[in-house]
Amino acid sequence: MSKRIIKKKPTSIRIFFKKLRFIIVGLFFFILSNIIFFVITYIRLETLNHNKLEYILQILKQENIDLENKKNQLIYIHDFYNKLFNNLNEFTIRVNEEIILKYQNKNPYKGFSTRIKNHYDYNQNKIVLENEYIIKYRDIYIFELINFFIILLIYFFYFKNIKQIIKVEEKRQADFYLLKQLFEPFQNLELSSKNIFIEYYLEQYVKFNHKNHSFDLGGDYIYFCSIYLRKRKYIFFINADSMGKSLQGFVGTLILSTVLSAIIKRTKKRIIEKERYPETWLKYTALEIHEVFQTFLGFMMISAIIGLIDEENGLLYMMNFDHPLPIYINSNSYHFLNSKVHRKLGFPSSNISMEIFRYPLSQNDIIIIGSDGKDEVLIEERNTINEDEYLSLNLLKEAEGNLSIFVQKLKNNYTLTDDLSLLKLVYKSKPNLAFINVEQEITHYNINQFIVDLNKSLFQLLKNKEYQKIIELFKEMIQVYPVNDELLYWYSYSCRKRKLYLEAIEIGERLLNFNKNHIKNYLQLIYCYKKINHQFRIDILIEDLNEIINKPIKVYKIKKLLKIQ
Repeated sequence: MSKRIIKKKPTSIRIFFKKLRFIIVGLFFFILSNIIFFVITYIRLETLNHNKLEYILQILKQENIDLENKKNQLIYIHDFYNKLFNNLNEFTIRVNEEIILKYQNKNPYKGFSTRIKNHYDYNQNKIVLENEYIIKYRDIYIFELINFFIILLIYFFYFKNIKQIIKVEEKRQADFYLLKQLFEPFQNLELSSKNIFIEYYLEQYVKFNHKNHSFDLGGDYIYFCSIYLRKRKYIFFINADSMGKSLQGFVGTLILSTVLSAIIKRTKKRIIEKERYPETWLKYTALEIHEVFQTFLGFMMISAIIGLIDEENGLLYMMNFDHPLPIYINSNSYHFLNSKVHRKLGFPSSNISMEIFRYPLSQNDIIIIGSDGKDEVLIEERNTINEDEYLSLNLLKEAEGNLSIFVQKLKNNYTLTDDLSLLKLVYKSKPNLAFINVEQEITHYNINQFIVDLNKSLFQLLKNKEYQKIIELFKEMIQVYPVNDELLYWYSYSCRKRKLYLEAIEIGERLLNFNKNHIKNYLQLIYCYKKINHQFRIDILIEDLNEIINKPIKVYKIKKLLKIQ
């Protein structure tokens, strides 16, 4: 199951809304500037009128001057302010409702009128001063002309840049689309398997539009397919997260998918690749990816979980490269699979050690793998990034392992801050363990009890020194179901006792892929390589053993013993 977010939005409508936005911004600026003009003009009129009122009141308060002289002084004051601010259309003074002075402009100005009326009480006289001012059309036209030039400048210096930015953005989205097309061949995720069911969800964080459609772009990657190794069918899977956001992460994913495609095609064509053991194939696949990304000197790294599942017996082989721990579900039991976590693929280090994690799957067991996008979500209530590593585990419990419900709960309660990818693997059938041929018959499919029974049978045969019988009984099992370190070691030990040094070396080297700290296995391999005179490999094993033991005296004794032999 794959869910893609596709939003159809016609380009013509999008362009129309962009142009409409520019028009609205222009109109808003035009209206705002006019409001400012009228407010400033009105404040200026109020200020002048207040000063004029003070002089008029002083004249009216003079008692030793007759009315005629007062009128002459009032006209003088009026003419003075009229020249100072040549917008007065009508001027009237009333004392106790009697008009003392009234002046009206013979050539009235054309414009918008505003009337200012002031009241004043003096010696039981009610004085009213009325002024009608005109905001001239000429002044408005000049101001609008200034507005026009300002808007014109904004258009040339701002809107033109906006258009250029839009063109650059459209070109960038077209480039994104072309890159997305390069990735299309690697998105054909179909699997034909009778025992394994795979479900996935992939949503990249960065969205972009191109030709009436919406696409996403990011660094998360999911891939799975079937391959044949040693004539057995395995399901290969990977969930990866490239370093960097948007384009940088996508480039990393594109490189990863290209390398993987070459590896898968080579595996399907070349016999030497098909004859590799699953853990060996997985290790060399990881090493090849690691070496490619190492060329970027740490500027491009990959966190990933890669693995194989044997379709017949359900044995899981897996490697974790600094990726969130996978979640294991079995009979309503939810917990993390605590495999060894390696450094990111591409980490700039000359010394790299890889171990393969194994886990035997039973019927209806579920493995859920996901990128850190499911954990690094924003908690809006506290405006912080989640730090609870059990958040996704608890949400999966609530969703009962259903990916769709899990994603819905995650988005409803939190805000995604990164790409989100989820891979669900379900082993549907009972493991086919028909190759097991031990004296004690196994009538159930409890894997843990099954391994205990195997160990009992093995150690009973070792106690009786029946090495040949161990080889005969466990040969096929060791080939296709290397589920336990001790089974591998004691089988290799039995081969050494029967002087089958090449086979002992083969099984010992396989054990090294699973466990780099098995000291007895190192000693046994050194002994067997000495028997076939392979000194180069002995030196490498002694160096590795020296790092593990970290006791030069003990390693010196091993070297001395080899020389004596």
